[in-house]
Parts: sequence; structure tokens; C-alpha cells
Amino acid sequence: IEKPAPTYAFDMGSEIPVPVCVQRAGYMTLGVEDYQTFDYDSTELIYHLTLHSPHTKYKIRWVWYHEEANKIKLQFNVDNILHRNRWVHPGEVVIEDAWIPDACIHDNEITIKIKVLNGTIAVLSGLEIEKEQVGGGGPQGEDALRSSLYALRLLPMYPNPSKGILKIRFSSPDERNVTVMIFDVAGRLVNKVFEGKSKIGSNEFLITPKELSAGVYFIKVESNDYIETQKIVLLK
Repeated sequence: IEKPAPTYAFDMGSEIPVPVCVQRAGYMTLGVEDYQTFDYDSTELIYHLTLHSPHTKYKIRWVWYHEEANKIKLQFNVDNILHRNRWVHPGEVVIEDAWIPDACIHDNEITIKIKVLNGTIAVLSGLEIEKEQVGGGGPQGEDALRSSLYALRLLPMYPNPSKGILKIRFSSPDERNVTVMIFDVAGRLVNKVFEGKSKIGSNEFLITPKELSAGVYFIKVESNDYIETQKIVLLK
């Protein structure tokens, strides 16, 4: 199975409209971090994408963030098939992901709707889609995909380069002993972020590396049967 590769990655809140956005009231920039910008609408945001790679599974990842006075209940909806509801508190960064159901992509297109269920506005701070190529279909391809779904996996760093905050995320199929570390370019351990049992599903660490200078670092996630390293650039 091919390693997941980014298919779409959109930064919200740009003065230039996100090209796939078909309904948007405006955008807002609150700070230098990518997650502090977002699209917003009084009731609903709508994005329309074309996905046309054969023998492909797609994973979608989205970021919630707002600075309204009160918490907001939002719904992430893909083709009225995939639904995720979430309360998001002011200033909270929430990263969620899910596999896009096959029923959504049979026509090679998906429509994403962000709805406000309770609160003031519908907001979205980030949107990213990855693809996994499944060779030729058939039982062997299905087994390979199933294997990938139940493996520990370090997710792409977001944002990268980063300024002031590092977001380290990995998915785990079960509770297992995991160590998350940061190394400098000389291979020296500079920060042990986490050592213990992972949660089932998404695991996320938001750290402010005040003790680190600007430069290139490597994030390493390690368990009994898994080691993966990703590079991240830290700005000051």
C-alpha cells in the first residue's frame, strides 16, 4: 500500500478565497498561526471537491477554532453520509479526521458542509485530504488497507513550518506504550514529549517549545512494533 500523500490542503482565512469554497460570508485572521485564521458564515459553509484517483481511499482531516464569546456546536458533513458533531470552546484547537465512505466518492465528487447547530457562526480553520492507493483491488488490496487502518501512524505535522506551537498527532488502534520525542539536527534528544499508554484513536499534543531555538527538528514516535520520524521547521 502506498504511503498516504496530501491531495488537498487548504489554509482558511486567506484574503484570496479558498478555491473550493462555494458559500462563505468572509474570513478572519486572529494571529500568526495557521489555526488562528478561518472561514466563517452565519449558518453554513459549503466546499465542493473533485476526487478522481482510481483504487484510492481518502482520509479527510479538519481543524476547528474560533474566538467567539461562547462555545459553538458545529457539524462536519460530507455528502449527508459522514456526520460529525462537536462542541468547540473559545480558543480551543480541535483536530479531527475520518475515512471518507466509499458511498461519498462513487461519482468522484464530494460536498462538505460546515453547519452551526448551536451558537453564532459556522467556522472552519483547516481542511486537508490524504489519499492511500490500494493496488488493483481484490482481497489482497483490501487486506493491505485493513492492515493500515489498524496500525499506529504518525500524522503529518500541522502547521509546518510552525511558529510558537507544535502540534504532534498520531492515531493508535489500541492502548499501547508509546514514546514521543523531539531531536535536533545533530541527533540529540531535546524534549521527551510523552511516554506512556496511547489512547484509542487520535492522540494529540500541543506544546510551546520556548526552550528551543529556531531551526529544523525531528519528531519521533516509537512503540514496540513501530518507529516513524518526521521533520518540522520551527520559526521564532
